[in-house]
Amino acid sequence: MGAGREVDDLVLLTLGTGIGGGIIVNGRVLHGQLGMAAELGHLTVVPNGNPCGCGNRGCVEKHASATAIAQDLISHAMNGAQGSTSQAAALGESLNPLDAPRVRLFCFHDAGGKASMFAPFSELSAAGVEVHTISHVRGGAPTSERGPQFTREAAAYVRRVSNGPFALFGHSLGSLLAWQVGVELIEAHGARPILLAISASRSPEDMIRTFAPADLAATFQRVFGATATANPNLRLDFESDMALWASMPPRLHETIDSPIEAFRATNDDVVTEAEVRRWARRTTRSFLLTSLSGDHGYLATGPGAGSALDRADSAAFG
Repeated sequence: MGAGREVDDLVLLTLGTGIGGGIIVNGRVLHGQLGMAAELGHLTVVPNGNPCGCGNRGCVEKHASATAIAQDLISHAMNGAQGSTSQAAALGESLNPLDAPRVRLFCFHDAGGKASMFAPFSELSAAGVEVHTISHVRGGAPTSERGPQFTREAAAYVRRVSNGPFALFGHSLGSLLAWQVGVELIEAHGARPILLAISASRSPEDMIRTFAPADLAATFQRVFGATATANPNLRLDFESDMALWASMPPRLHETIDSPIEAFRATNDDVVTEAEVRRWARRTTRSFLLTSLSGDHGYLATGPGAGSALDRADSAAFG
């Protein structure tokens, strides 16, 4: 049909909010072994580029789709307003767009991690929860301005897509980023999250230091263990995210005017229960700690992920 009706070989590229495609060879649709042969939007075009929900980085869809171009223009406009010419520091995207969500949940992943870790959270659609991820755009210069830039851009993204109640969720280092963004939203925009959910994270006062190379290496090995060498970019991504946190203002005495619900896995050997409980000092409202099964990476590997979803849904949205 259409322009390809009289040919046996055809490649179709679709450009819109995303980038897709289709391939016909000898009159037959090319599916590939896993049905992914025509996922042209996920071809890597920018090494170490913008993170993608598929788990890759630098996919053409994250650089050339209408959504990516709009995000880039907004980031450049924001940077211009701040007198900066640096590249964007924060990248936000929706995992499950809803026409009329009851509430929006903004998720921040761990150091070295990917936004795709929150893919299971799309199940919250059934409860009317629209889930967004906000990631650090790695590769930027590790300057003292990088942290504040990320905080501003992430807060601006939340404000831009939210016209109703919203909550913040962070895992490990992502909890600290979510907290910084929450404080920024309240102080700069007067927008208060209905909940800050933190997962497997030390409180800010336990992280107010710049890691020396030896400390970073030990922390990296402790967090990732046997998987530390599985991905050659993992160490670089981890160090980039830790440098982002180090460039943020310490906010030693800041609190957030939102309830905090904390999650910790019972077999977490990276973060202790006492360290998680110190988050109670960071809210002027209620604090609750919930123990879940699994280890530090329970969101990706353990059954505790489902329990975290249920608890977050009940605490913030029920």
